[in-house]
Amino acid sequence: MKDGEPNEVKGGVPAMSWLVRCWVEPRETEQAEPVIRCCLRNLRTGEEQYAGDPEKLGELVLQHLREESGRSGDRASAGPSS
Repeated sequence: MKDGEPNEVKGGVPAMSWLVRCWVEPRETEQAEPVIRCCLRNLRTGEEQYAGDPEKLGELVLQHLREESGRSGDRASAGPSS
């Protein structure tokens, strides 16, 4: 594996690592429910994405894994690198 490439697990499926940060933001009025915000940081690339809804985290992770899976397939079909 070269630097900058994702780790691969059994079957050649990419494995990625993220740091997830979540925090509560108060609202303008006391009666309003606080908002939970989240940040997903790719530990390999440092790229960060923010979500205003914690349920969106799963979608972000799935999107990254699908993209990486496609790249993995491209590398595998290209054959060994020199």
